[in-house]
Parts: sequence; C-alpha cells; structure tokens
Amino acid sequence: MSSTFCSKTSRYAICVLLAFSWTESRAAIVTIGDFSTTPSGVAQSGSVDIFIEDDGSLPIEVAAFQLKVTVVGGDAGAVLTGFGAPSSRPYVFSGASSMPAGLISNDFKIVELGDFLLSGTRNVLGGEGLASLQFSIPANATKNFKLDLSLNPQDTFLANGAGQNQPFTIRGGSISVTAIPEPSVAALLLCVPAMYVCMTRRRRRSA
Repeated sequence: MSSTFCSKTSRYAICVLLAFSWTESRAAIVTIGDFSTTPSGVAQSGSVDIFIEDDGSLPIEVAAFQLKVTVVGGDAGAVLTGFGAPSSRPYVFSGASSMPAGLISNDFKIVELGDFLLSGTRNVLGGEGLASLQFSIPANATKNFKLDLSLNPQDTFLANGAGQNQPFTIRGGSISVTAIPEPSVAALLLCVPAMYVCMTRRRRRSA
C-alpha cells in the first residue's frame, strides 16, 4: 500500500513538474515581418513592422523596450533608410508616445531603437506593434536578405515597470527579391506540337 501510494505520488509530481516547465517555457514572440518583391531595373523601397505575437502566455506588462536589428546577407546594397511607428498595427505605447527613438549605423545595416513610459506599464495582449523599418533595395538586386534581431539582452529587451526583462522569443524577418521563373525548355517543346496542329488547320482552311 505504501509503495503504491509513493508510486502514484511520484507520477503526480513528475506530471506537475512537466506541466510547470512547459508553462514557464512559453513567452511572447517579438516578430519582424517579411517583405517580398521581384528584381527591378530601378531601386525599390519597402517597410516591415516589428510586433509582439501571443503564444498563449500574454498579457505581459511592458514599460520599456529596446531592439537591435541587422540586415544580413544578399548582394551589396539593401540598406535601412528609416524607422517609425508601426504602419499596420497599434503602437504599443500609443497615447503616451508617438514612435520609438533610435539610431541607424553609418553603413545603414544596423538600427537600434526603443521607447519607454514615464510612468506605469501597458498590458500587452498580442498584435501590438513596436516599430516599422524602412529600407531600400538597389536596382537589379536578385538575392534575399535577413532581418536579424539581436539575442543579447542588453540590445533587445521588453522590460516591466520594475525594470525586469520579460521573457520572449524572437522570430526574424526577411527581404526577398525573387525572379519570376522563365518558361523551361521542356515547356516550350510541349507547345510545338500544338502550334504545328494550329498552323496545319489554318493552311487547310485557306486552301
């Protein structure tokens, strides 16, 4: 009887521990949007929003945030040209502040920005925007670029009213420049018989 009780107690303890660990592992997701275009003979511009997604652990209290984003990869040229309030989502500090403040590096590849409340906190429910990033893609660019968010807690954080960093995960974004596929040789060869049939019919009718 005693061993059975201990066995059940142990199994219960393990289940509680696993459930607790799973709950604690959840966190808000700071997400950078994706942008897609096709190559062009002239320079192109675009923008993406950075926002907070709900993974099931929200709401969380946020009194300040900071972000560091780097443009990585691709051919030379894709550069950051500006930042501001999110374009398609409510700003997380709307009513208290209009947009984050920050700086863009001299090579226009890195932006560091952030904002804070002078008092109080905001309950973030998910979907709120943190910033928008504006960028320029050079003419004839044909490759893709990543928008990486720094994992260093000194560079990127969400803080509550007590100045404590809130847990979150990161989902980076991308700038994709994808060419439209040209018709394959096989596809063109498949069209030849059909063209031959059409030409033959026209000759018969004209005759």
